[in-house]
Amino acid sequence: MPISDWELWAVANRLVEEDGRRAHIEVAERLLELEAAGDVEGHITWLMIGERVTKLLRERPAPREAVQ
Repeated sequence: MPISDWELWAVANRLVEEDGRRAHIEVAERLLELEAAGDVEGHITWLMIGERVTKLLRERPAPREAVQ
């Protein structure tokens, strides 16, 4: 069953909230696991989550970065 856009954003947001800038590492690890397992659909889903993680991190200030 395909995952909705809302769900993709929810997973990405949770990763960013829990892991901050390390969220990319979590996505990369998951992608490697899914590739090794031959799970093409899961791999595509996590690529889409990774895109959203990137977008969320671009919008967030880095730790100790001034917010204007």
